[in-house]
Amino acid sequence: MVPTKQAALKVLYLAVVSLDPTPSQAWLAAHLDNPFRDWVEDSKAFGQAACVAYTRAWHAVGAIAPEASDRLDAAERVLRGFVADLNAINDKYGLIDTLNREHAWDVFCDLAKRLHVPEAQADRWFEDGRRF
Repeated sequence: MVPTKQAALKVLYLAVVSLDPTPSQAWLAAHLDNPFRDWVEDSKAFGQAACVAYTRAWHAVGAIAPEASDRLDAAERVLRGFVADLNAINDKYGLIDTLNREHAWDVFCDLAKRLHVPEAQADRWFEDGRRF
């Protein structure tokens, strides 16, 4: 059986990062699907804080019922909270540069899409709140 592309990439990723002992194998396994996992290369604490912020937002997004009458209000609270977390992380570490800002935007958009937030609305929430 031929492994899926995703499975092959996971094996390759774990093989490559196993050469660098900075993030432990257990940490990598726990954060393999976290889009901010590579930020630990800039700073371990910075990357870990970003992963925590994403995990918190991911769980909050999942807790919003699709049929909730206040879905858009709840989505706004979660997404603005995510941006606030990223602001606090950048205030502390100062490492959200242009590339990381674009990456944060992509992650924010993925969360907004899960909540069916119109892109223009998501863009306003992101730009209104971000300080990085």
